[in-house]
Amino acid sequence: MFKFIDGSSKTAVQIIVLVAFIGAIFLVGSSSRSNEAEVSIDFGDRVRVFQGEVTENMTILDALTAAVVAGDVPLLFSIDTAKDVTQVTASPSAAELIEAKKIQFYVNGSLINGAKIHQTPIRPKDKIVVKLL
Repeated sequence: MFKFIDGSSKTAVQIIVLVAFIGAIFLVGSSSRSNEAEVSIDFGDRVRVFQGEVTENMTILDALTAAVVAGDVPLLFSIDTAKDVTQVTASPSAAELIEAKKIQFYVNGSLINGAKIHQTPIRPKDKIVVKLL
């Protein structure tokens, strides 16, 4: 059984317990995010940001599809198997969203070939940005 001698000892123990608790929260929080990537979709007038776990063999297209579904974003992706390219369109209710806009894809600040996002792998901590210009 612990016995406190005076008030200052009790305060010191409380501070130590508080610091340990905050450190544990930080470690748990940072380790749970160590396997995540971030997807940002920049519409020009607003940006939507999503985070999620990266799975084995995940591609940019997989991450974008998950973000679009989770955030109800009106973008549609398809793969033209004859040409082996990814095509991006808007859902019928938001066709004006990307009509006559150029779309660029970035991973960690580097411009990526948008036609090949279905083949481009991602890793944990990657930052994927889609810009509609």
